[in-house]
Order: sequence, then structure tokens, then C-alpha cells
Amino acid sequence: MKKLAGKLTVAAGFALALSQATYAAPVYLPLTETVEDEYIGGDDHGYGDIVGTAAKFDTHSVEISIVGTNLTVKVSTNFVKTTGGMGSFTGYTNNYGSGNNPGIAMGDLFLADSWNPYINGTTSTVANGYLKDDKTTGTDWDYGFSINPNSRKATSNGSGQWYNLQGDTQNSGILASDSFLHSSTFRNGQAIAVNRQSNEVSGLAGNTTSFTVDRPNGVITFSMNIAGTALEFAQNIAFRWAMTCGNDAIEGVVTRSVPEPSQLSLFGLGLLGLGLLSKRKQKA
Repeated sequence: MKKLAGKLTVAAGFALALSQATYAAPVYLPLTETVEDEYIGGDDHGYGDIVGTAAKFDTHSVEISIVGTNLTVKVSTNFVKTTGGMGSFTGYTNNYGSGNNPGIAMGDLFLADSWNPYINGTTSTVANGYLKDDKTTGTDWDYGFSINPNSRKATSNGSGQWYNLQGDTQNSGILASDSFLHSSTFRNGQAIAVNRQSNEVSGLAGNTTSFTVDRPNGVITFSMNIAGTALEFAQNIAFRWAMTCGNDAIEGVVTRSVPEPSQLSLFGLGLLGLGLLSKRKQKA
């Protein structure tokens, strides 16, 4: 009986230690959440959510999955479907990859530990989709997955590099949609791509440098190991993606949950139970 009481005390102490550890370094529950597109952004030229046709540019949602330090971002968009707009409008685009005027293509993925779209009275609100939010007024992005120029029109998979954007480099560290198009009507001033030539950005070593494209279902999937980054212990994970014209950008945020102390206690007692069961089997 004394041995059991001692073991229960150890388990309770272990659970308490886990509970206290969450204050120093939060241990978050796994998360899978889909955020629907309710973001419009600035310079929409009166079109609203989509500049142009939905069949070519509509971005529906983003699914965020976080298990441990593995982060997966799935962007659901018509833009990469076989019947979408990837590579179209070649006459209006600048040379940013192999060949001149490569057409509108995929933009980079941006991440941050907080989401702060521009709000100003009635001109830029949650209700109207943040109509004054753009590269210079919006969220300070911490990280960006920069797609390699020859992968921006990838049909199955492509390559790129994760960059640390320092969190406050919208002007020099991020290229706007105007850097990719030189005429026609598009959503101006939108954050589109990491500026690799900027002194304000630096490459991240040891993170995933590839992405996949599911054209039949219209899904782009990015993945990243967030260990050692500002996102590892962040409760909020904000995101942004758009094609190079910014005609339908999507932004949002998900919030991770910390286990309740009672859950941690049960976890500790569960470990004790497994230990006792193992010892009983050994005696048998």
C-alpha cells in the first residue's frame, strides 16, 4: 500500500511538473482548422473580393494543421486548377522567371505570430474585408516561403526557400503585386513575394524547401518545421497567400489551445498505470 501511495505521489508530482512547464514553454494540443476567405484587402478597384473572374482567381480557404512542431498549410484556390488562371495574361507581366512575360503565377506564403490587418473607422473594417489593408499598412510578417522563379507555375510540385523577414520589413523585404505586373487592372500594393535581394531578410536552414500542387482539387500544400522559430511557442499563427496579381488574397489566423491541468494530471496517472501494468506482466 505504501509503495502504491508513493507511486501515486510521483505521478501527481509529474503531472504538476507538466502543468508548471506549460507556463515556461507551452505544450499545445494538435490543431487542424479551416479558415474561409473573408479577406478582401486594399486597391480592389471596386471589384470586391475577386478582381477578375472567380473561375480563374477565387481562393476559397486555408487549412492549418499543427502537430508538435510540424506545420502544414493547404491553400484551396481555383487558380491552380487545370481550368484556372495560372500562367495567363502574359502580356501584362514582368520578367520574374525563365522567359519574358511568364504570366500571372503563384505568390509566396507568409506567416506571423499575430495578425493585425489595417482597421480605420469605417473605411477598413472586419465587415468590409479590410479594404485599406495592403503591404505597407497591414500585418508585419515574420516568415515567408519564397517560391523559386521557375516553380511559380508548377503543376505538381516545386521548390523554394523559407526566409526570416524580421517582422517589420514590408517596404524592403516584401515585393508587392506591382513588381509582377506592369499594366491592366489588378489589386495593387498587395504583399506577394519575399524580396530575396533585401538586406532585411535571411534564409532559414533546416526547414522544408518544397511544396506540392494538387491541380484537380485546386490545393497548394506548404509544410514547415517551426522548431527554433518565433512560431514554435506562439499561440496564434497568422497566414497570407495570393497569386502574383493579388486578385484574390487570403489572410487569417488560427489559435492553438493549451491542455487543461486536469488533462495533464490524467496523463501523468495514465503513465503510472502503464508502468504498474508493465510490472504486473513481468511478475506474471
